[in-house]
Amino acid sequence: KVKGTKLLEVTLLSYIGKGRTPDSVYTAVEKQAEKEGWANDQARVEEAKKKARWKFWGFDGVVGSDNHKEALARFAKALCDSLEANDWDGYDIDWEIGSGVFDMDGTLSTNADLVYLVKEMNKYIGPKSDPEHKGHRLICIDGHFGGLTEALDGYVDYWIDQAYGRTTHFDYYGVDPKTIITTDNFESSFKSGGQLLRQAKSMPSKGYKGGVGAYRFDNDYDNTPNYKWMRQAIQINQQVFKERMGQTTQP
Repeated sequence: KVKGTKLLEVTLLSYIGKGRTPDSVYTAVEKQAEKEGWANDQARVEEAKKKARWKFWGFDGVVGSDNHKEALARFAKALCDSLEANDWDGYDIDWEIGSGVFDMDGTLSTNADLVYLVKEMNKYIGPKSDPEHKGHRLICIDGHFGGLTEALDGYVDYWIDQAYGRTTHFDYYGVDPKTIITTDNFESSFKSGGQLLRQAKSMPSKGYKGGVGAYRFDNDYDNTPNYKWMRQAIQINQQVFKERMGQTTQP
């Protein structure tokens, strides 16, 4: 079996059941709407789909209740079960609540909701699922995670900082910096390299960072030579790591 990370599933999480609710739940609503003549009432259809989804996950509609937590726990297990079934290496939660998320239904819309979900996921994957350090499927969080690090310290393998156009302030987050990966945006800056090389050189005041990368780094393939900036970033990252660890080789 090939070593190394192969694939992480990533989802812009915003409600219980996202990516794990069977299509049949929604199909039943659509058939009912057609039969009863309200298929063109989009608002009614979406509301009915939401209620059907809630029923499937056992949520009675009261946010913050024990029942809400039970539904979050069911969703957490479903997320992890699918990873094992598909032999994926982990789950990356894109947490963008407050900017650009328009499909929230109130079931997974606060930091407290996500904290509960991630702790439940750690029963099956993530650092807490592996007390003997034998190897486990990863939990990563990217996006707006500044308000999560304290509550989830030790429950997340990697925090992926979307440091687009800047460098990461590793010491700000209050977690081991080797769990933080700094990234730039190569959807827009792959030609110039953006801040990637600066990010590769950057280090926390103590210890070392978890790594460096870029969103849509596949665009770097079109540069000459291919992957021009990523190759340099990897080399720089290795060099500063060796220097920090006192392993600088002599010429």
